[in-house]
Amino acid sequence: MPYARTITPAETCSNCISTGGKKENCNYKVSGGNKKVLYFANRCEIDTISIDTDGIVDAITLVGGASFYSVVAQKDTLTWTESATFPNKFITQTVVFNVTQLSDNADKNIAYQEASEFAQEFINADGEYVFIIQTRLGVWRIFGADAGMEISAGENISGAAIADVSANTLTFVAGEPEYAHVVDPVVVAGLPII
Repeated sequence: MPYARTITPAETCSNCISTGGKKENCNYKVSGGNKKVLYFANRCEIDTISIDTDGIVDAITLVGGASFYSVVAQKDTLTWTESATFPNKFITQTVVFNVTQLSDNADKNIAYQEASEFAQEFINADGEYVFIIQTRLGVWRIFGADAGMEISAGENISGAAIADVSANTLTFVAGEPEYAHVVDPVVVAGLPII
């Protein structure tokens, strides 16, 4: 049987409380997926990542001579996931993408070997990476900014039938203090990219 009562919170609010709601955006339809080109850099070659008061990356400074590298993932294979872990409240960032088993070399044997070496270089690496990925909506986001992303899995798949995926699947993971920040497109346009 219901009864009348008064609930009194047992504690006072901390300084870490929600301060607003979120309204739906009627201007944009948010589709899933990302563009197929992504950029990565060795974390040790990034000097600073500056974030403005809106939480947007407004500058990335690399150590002298360093650059970001461009990777073309197979269409519709580039994904990222961010999961909060408790009780430590860190964000586990995961980036997964497939790269073709062939480079752009005209000799198919060399092309296959070059593609294998590209994947193997990640697998053998001891360092961390930072990834910049563009969503289908055109928003750039940076992953692994604080801790850097490490490779956690690599799989080379042949497929069984002619229509099956034949690719190297690479998975990278980072434990970060926050969700991935948005990167100002002007910053991305100004990066040295190979």
